[in-house]
Amino acid sequence: MAIARSQDSTVAQLPPKSTYAEPTLMWRLRNSDDGRRAYSVIVPHGSKATAGWFSQGIPQESRDFATWHDAIRWLEDKLVTLQLHGWHVEDPPNGKPGRSLR
Repeated sequence: MAIARSQDSTVAQLPPKSTYAEPTLMWRLRNSDDGRRAYSVIVPHGSKATAGWFSQGIPQESRDFATWHDAIRWLEDKLVTLQLHGWHVEDPPNGKPGRSLR
């Protein structure tokens, strides 16, 4: 005996993959010794992502990841390492989030 199932149109359906495709700034840092600045970015590729960090606008390290979660975890680990070496989290310029990287 087959059971028929109806689709309830009031239930939200999740998209099969992420549709967000803009680079995202994750953190900004300033070095307490010499004033250098650094920031990190995640660039989504569907469910995958590329993460990297920059110092003085120069790429320092970048990696591709199978998931956003892996990319975020890598950047969190990088943040902790940099903080142990004299870097401190910096507020966004003018206190306004969402500033363009361009």
